[in-house]
Amino acid sequence: MTDNAQPRNKIFISYAHQDKVFVERMKLFLEDLEPSFPGFEVWIDRSDMDSGDKWFGKIDDALAGARVAVLLFSHDFLFSSFIKTHELPRLMQAAEADGVTLLPVIVAGGSRFKDHPLNAYNAINLGRELKTLDDAARDEVYTELQAAVRRRLQQAVAPARPPAASASAVVAPAAPAPAAAAAAPRPATAPAMPLVPGLQPALAALLNIDDETVGVDVVALDADGNGTTLFTLDAADDEISVTLSDADTLAPLQLSTEARARLADDRYGSNRVLGQRERLSVDGLKAEVGRLVAGVFGLPNAHHTVTAEGYAGDEPLVADLADNINELLNPKRKGAWMLEVLATDGNDESSALMWLARNDEGTVFCTLANNDELPGDLAIARATRQALRAEGYAPDADDGRRDSISLGEVSELDPDEMLADREATLATVYGLPRDDYALSSTLARSDA
Repeated sequence: MTDNAQPRNKIFISYAHQDKVFVERMKLFLEDLEPSFPGFEVWIDRSDMDSGDKWFGKIDDALAGARVAVLLFSHDFLFSSFIKTHELPRLMQAAEADGVTLLPVIVAGGSRFKDHPLNAYNAINLGRELKTLDDAARDEVYTELQAAVRRRLQQAVAPARPPAASASAVVAPAAPAPAAAAAAPRPATAPAMPLVPGLQPALAALLNIDDETVGVDVVALDADGNGTTLFTLDAADDEISVTLSDADTLAPLQLSTEARARLADDRYGSNRVLGQRERLSVDGLKAEVGRLVAGVFGLPNAHHTVTAEGYAGDEPLVADLADNINELLNPKRKGAWMLEVLATDGNDESSALMWLARNDEGTVFCTLANNDELPGDLAIARATRQALRAEGYAPDADDGRRDSISLGEVSELDPDEMLADREATLATVYGLPRDDYALSSTLARSDA
């Protein structure tokens, strides 16, 4: 093992000073990890050295303490004699001997990266050179980098597992590897796990207009498996929006002061439209989720992991009601029609709660059942009946026992508004939905 006279607790950033403009912003994303991993610190030269310090010795100590090295690959990086002769050989040796993680970030010169020894380590942004990206796209790269560093630090602080004993280990020490086997460096860690398991298939389903998935919950899980929803992606009216959970929901996470301040930032908003479904991509949504999970919430950390799960649309309050209202208001339909809403109990006994009637002239009326026609537990309270009449309901002309109101002409009515209003009436008048009643609807020609 090399350079082990001091603990490896630094995130070392190696860069050419011509690329310092990228380092300043990147450092903010990496420093955001420090509260979650006490004892670890981000280190760059110049800004981390006081005046008069012997800079070579400082860099040497930082290299010896590196746990993760972020390398800003560019033409200037390649031209730097100090990087070529001092930093890079030390870091690559440490990666091979001590498991130090090397994370290349390509600033420019990506075409030269494939022929460079660092190509043995997966670049964070292959094909997305920082110099070609706008600020938002660069932040996406920095978020991905932050997540990769987070995973490595989680591995570093996890309790070590004792190696399994083997017969060969007991009988004799292993033979030294042939010299040729060390000719090419190799990645020091296993392939990175996804930042949010389950995210990619959930997002693919969300973007598939033929899929029943209408939303994706992104959830933080503690060690006991208790979940806290961080935010939700929803598909509605062919738009994808993101809604952050409120402070009460997030309270179990005990977020840092910095994270709470970021959540209060107007740039994130509690409910933001991300764009039209047909114009969004899985990769783009993954980057947005990664930015929120890692860059805003500071997760995952030593106490919480993060997962994602898609969900289908809610079951309608009344089966077929939306379709039947659309048909009732279809201007191509002629004649009189009756839409009936029924409540069916566990004994398959059905009671009519509401009628939506369309007459020959195209006027639509809503009529509510009289208590004599209802089970006792669905009876309309006297105060509710009085409130209904204050809203315009009056005894039906054909049957004084019922309350009826004119909703308007077919040409003036909106199906979605009518659905919402009728569902609200069922909720306020009858206290529905309830587990002991199933609601359904039928549409048929009327004898009127």
